[in-house]
Amino acid sequence: RFDVAPSAQLVGPYFLRAASLWRKIEQWCRDESLSENVGPAIQSSLHSGKPFGASLVEEGHQDGKLSALKAVYSFYSGQSWNMENVERNGMVLPGLFGGYCVYDYLSLNCWCSPDVLTGTKVVLAKDINDMKLTVFDYSSGDVGIYIQSPRLTASTKAVRDGSNDDQILRWFENHADQLNKYSVGRLGPAEGFKSILRYPSLSDPTNCSRAVTRGVEVVASSTYVFEMGGMFVYSIRIRLLKPEDGEDYMSPEERGFDTCQLVSRHWRITQGGEVEEVRGEGVIGCFPLLREGEYQNFVSEDDGRTFHENEEDPGAENYFSYQSCTGGGEGEMEGSLQFKAGSIQAEAGEVFDVRVAPFPLKEPQDYRY
Repeated sequence: RFDVAPSAQLVGPYFLRAASLWRKIEQWCRDESLSENVGPAIQSSLHSGKPFGASLVEEGHQDGKLSALKAVYSFYSGQSWNMENVERNGMVLPGLFGGYCVYDYLSLNCWCSPDVLTGTKVVLAKDINDMKLTVFDYSSGDVGIYIQSPRLTASTKAVRDGSNDDQILRWFENHADQLNKYSVGRLGPAEGFKSILRYPSLSDPTNCSRAVTRGVEVVASSTYVFEMGGMFVYSIRIRLLKPEDGEDYMSPEERGFDTCQLVSRHWRITQGGEVEEVRGEGVIGCFPLLREGEYQNFVSEDDGRTFHENEEDPGAENYFSYQSCTGGGEGEMEGSLQFKAGSIQAEAGEVFDVRVAPFPLKEPQDYRY
């Protein structure tokens, strides 16, 4: 017979569910075909689990709906990392819940050891900027997302439906299940950091689109960002296919060029029954030059009249990616990117349209991160 303090006791079914979700996360971290070098960095950042009675939360905060929280934290109890580790691990930011980057704003959501925020509210995860907090209320069982700028302000439910007794378990279980639908990569064209990307990937065709035109592939998706006032951050990933990329590949003779360079964009955004057309030069000031399996990123400060190569963008990925944002409510976005065969300065053919297939602008229905 073992004498175990009530505060350290675990509910069997919750413990088994927590074991299952952590097994999925561990398997994803070990599978380099999915997680590349991001998975091992996340795994190494995790703290060992702790018995809840050893004060993951201060004494006096042990009542309420804590059984599911105890189960989750009995395996791992948050994560930590520093910039020295980031550089040593290949510029990987190991936030367990991933991130996004739009313009100069970088967001990365990290899991943390429970930290009493106020009253019955405990912080479970926080953004790298300390702006967004995921909070568990052990009195009600609710998991919510709060904005701190600088005071704790707006909030939204992180789990929309179901029992409050196991909200944190269901929130974690959903993340473990969704990991295979996200990709890893650099957070922006001039950003060397790699992370889990919060944008849906081709493993989630309902929320991610793909189109290929003359050998140029465009993959597009969006994520809803509560902390930016309900904006949609969308990600566009562009590459010139290589022979090993499959049946959509076209040889230089078939497509009519060795290289091509992006010159302009055209978007058609449908929201609330209204259609907005947007045209402009380049994308966020970038005019990438594509080669099979690589690119050079040229930038312009004068709408494409003069260019220089962006030395901060190593071109290490085989695709160019960029992010931007739009507001206006749920809807759909599609369009085209205009490319010059050859390059802008050394033409080898006409300007042609590369299709961006429709992708949804949609708020998450059940879970938010």
